[in-house]
Amino acid sequence: MKKYFNLALIIYLFSACSKNPENTLPASVECINNSKGIANLNQCEYSVGNFPLPYCDIQQKSKYKLDESSKEYLPQYCQQKGSKIKYKDDKGRTNIFTILNKWFNQTSIIITQSICEKDSQKMIGYCYVIDIVFMTLESETPKIRLNIELTTYIEQGSNINERYGDELKIERQDSNNFYLVDFAAILSKRTLSFEAFSNQEFLPSIVLNGKNYMDVLSYDSHYIYPTFKFYYNKRSGLIAYKDKFGTIWTLEE
Repeated sequence: MKKYFNLALIIYLFSACSKNPENTLPASVECINNSKGIANLNQCEYSVGNFPLPYCDIQQKSKYKLDESSKEYLPQYCQQKGSKIKYKDDKGRTNIFTILNKWFNQTSIIITQSICEKDSQKMIGYCYVIDIVFMTLESETPKIRLNIELTTYIEQGSNINERYGDELKIERQDSNNFYLVDFAAILSKRTLSFEAFSNQEFLPSIVLNGKNYMDVLSYDSHYIYPTFKFYYNKRSGLIAYKDKFGTIWTLEE
């Protein structure tokens, strides 16, 4: 009898452990990790002569990986390329975005550290290898192209070049094909000397087009001319945006 009791106890414990949510990654994290690319985007390995900017020396520094918790902020990444994401305004009009591209890889970033001692026209650069998760969304009418990018943010300044955190950024293509940063937020402080960007906003709750959203990140760009404003949270991703005419468009889930 004792033998059967011990066997039942082992089966129960194994079953309990296998159902433990702590052993399961959030869906968005699994989607990102499973899409890891194999292309070598590490320019830190190249010689100085291959860089277009005037550097006299480029020093390879640290390699940084994103926190798994930061990847949770990209639930829309789980949708396939070609998928449609719909937004509606308060009049019932629809704007449909298509996922044109998405990928997860490592890349490099060069941060200028100081002027070269023997040539004041050239600079010394520090090269860091970082993770990058990238998505491109585009709507047809009106045509709006957005890049949603999750990367490691390297803090710049004297004696703090090894401080870093995870940054979520939204870039919007303007009429001249330049990309404007309309949204930037620190998701994980890690070793940074600050908690968030000065223009970063956290809204415990906000009502947009009659819908209530919780724990929302936004960004006040302080541009003089009318621009876009984006609203974002971990649960749904890009939940809403306000266009340059002041119209608010909310995610149709």
